[in-house]
Amino acid sequence: MVIEQIESWTSDERYDVVIVDEGQDFSGAQLLACLSLLKPVGSTYTLFADWRQDVYRKGSTVAVGADVIFTLHHNCRNTVMINDRANYLCNGSVAPMPGLPQGVSPIVEAHTSSDTMASRAMELASAWSLAGAGVAILSPYTLQNCSLGMTTNAFGLVITEDIARLGQPGHVVFSTIKGFKGVEATSVVVVDLDQPGGSVALSESDFYVSCTRPTARLAPILFS
Repeated sequence: MVIEQIESWTSDERYDVVIVDEGQDFSGAQLLACLSLLKPVGSTYTLFADWRQDVYRKGSTVAVGADVIFTLHHNCRNTVMINDRANYLCNGSVAPMPGLPQGVSPIVEAHTSSDTMASRAMELASAWSLAGAGVAILSPYTLQNCSLGMTTNAFGLVITEDIARLGQPGHVVFSTIKGFKGVEATSVVVVDLDQPGGSVALSESDFYVSCTRPTARLAPILFS
């Protein structure tokens, strides 16, 4: 439908520049539609993608239409210790950007029940929130279906799904992993983790995304 609409545009109505972010979420056909937006002469097309974050499983795995591909080899968001733990948990080998702080060691725990997992997640969120950090709790599942159940508050925190409240005192943001892709928080607790790739809800890409959302503190909580 996009391509059919653009076919009626004149060259002057098309764009000088098209920038595609999160390119791994675009199919090959969608990227061709993006290319059709460009003026035929003198235009610029740039695509940013991380194939390890292809959580929707629709990416083309190639930079469609790119004449030159620039590859980013460093993790620019996470501390060295978070990056190291993400590499270990996700079987990765991404180097941290030189100069990034060492940070604090991530907390990795295993629990046998949803109740103890939920309680520990809120305990960590409360402690980190008191330190002045914006805290997010992520899960492969929606709030109604995750270990937190329909919990609305605990440990003095109100649970909200409004990402705009991230960092507001007294609030902890809950989101699915997919819903938080492209977003970051100072501190992140991840619950309901199981063997990556063992279900549709938690692919290896989902696991990688969840471990790379925080800028300072990370706590993956797994089922034992």
